Order: sequence, then C-alpha cells, then structure tokens
Amino acid sequence: MKPKHFVLSSLVTLIICPTILQLVILVFIAKAAITFESLLGIVVFMIFTLFPLVVIGIPSSICINLILKRVIRARLIIETLFYIVFSLIGVIVTIYALSKNRTDGLFIFDKDNLLIYSYGILCAITFQISLRLISRKKT
Repeated sequence: MKPKHFVLSSLVTLIICPTILQLVILVFIAKAAITFESLLGIVVFMIFTLFPLVVIGIPSSICINLILKRVIRARLIIETLFYIVFSLIGVIVTIYALSKNRTDGLFIFDKDNLLIYSYGILCAITFQISLRLISRKKT
C-alpha cells in the first residue's frame, strides 16, 4: 500500500471517530443537546486521537499488512483481530502515558476505561475499513 492510503485513512478516522464518540457522550451519557461547545469537544477528541493514531496506528497497520501478505484464507477475520489487538495495546500505552500518578497502582483494566477501550476499537475498525476501501483496486 502507498503512504497516501495511510494518510487518507488517518484523516477519515480522525473525522469519523471523534464525531461518533461525542454523539454517544451527548446522547447516551450526558443526555444533552448538540451545541457549539459539543462541536469543540470533537476537536479535542481529534487532538487526543491524532498522536496514538500516527505513532501506534500507522506503524501497526504496516506491520499487519506485512504479516498478512501471504495469508489467503480468513484474511479479513485475522486482519480485524490484529487491528483490535493493536488498538487495545495502543489504548493501554496511551492510558499509561496519560496517567498522572504511576506509583499508586495503575488500574488499566478499570471499568471506567471501558469507553476508552471501545473508542480505541472503533478507531481501529474505522481505520481498517477506510484503508480497505481506499486501497482497493478499481476494475
């Protein structure tokens, strides 16, 4: 795959994932109306998504493509599982990097982090789908 495919997939992921997360927070968690401040929340989520996506997401995607180069059977399922595993690793690294107090025992698998893990998986699947759609061969 060409580098432009990864860049385009990253841009698609940066637009779709924070928007979905903000809508989920507004509608299901906060039960609030969409305002200008909630649109600013999308920008904040984009900023927090950019670093893990570029530092962890793109290299892991290249690694997944190299690993699965010769796999023919069940490629989509194996590729999806790899994306989910790499996204969970990325979320764990991000939570650990953003944790303020590392001496008091870090609860990475706390139930409060469930939304963050779901967001990581959503970004990984969105990246995978957009990468497959962008890089498909036109007939």
